[in-house]
Amino acid sequence: MARLLSRFIGLISLTAALTYFIYDGARSFMNQTVQISSVGSTWENIPKSWLAWLQPVIERLGDVWHGDIQPYFLKQPVWLVLAIVGAVLIWAKEEVSARARRREALHNRVGDLEKTVAELKNAVDPPLQKRLKAIERKLEQMPQMRRVA
Repeated sequence: MARLLSRFIGLISLTAALTYFIYDGARSFMNQTVQISSVGSTWENIPKSWLAWLQPVIERLGDVWHGDIQPYFLKQPVWLVLAIVGAVLIWAKEEVSARARRREALHNRVGDLEKTVAELKNAVDPPLQKRLKAIERKLEQMPQMRRVA
């Protein structure tokens, strides 16, 4: 579910980045000058009531936000910031899913080996099966010899 949500938000962010890029290009073409929408100018157009939930986060970051992040962040083009956020969201969950696929493949291999061992045990003659079970019982009774499964 987290992977789906991350990819969805990443794709929405990339779509918004493309939209802002086209908007800036059309506006620059119509005015015959290069005009780029910055995060600061877009931030000012957002109603204050929508950003109320973000206020505690900014207060907690305090000095770091006002000293290092805010001056640099607010001057960047909106489409660039949205594209970076979208790419990171899509890439981050892709890395996690690749690790999950490798882990699942390892579990499948272990399961296949367990099935093979079970098939080999069943393929042995009935008299040998009885002897194997007797040996297994003796091994379980001996505390110093533990079988690793």
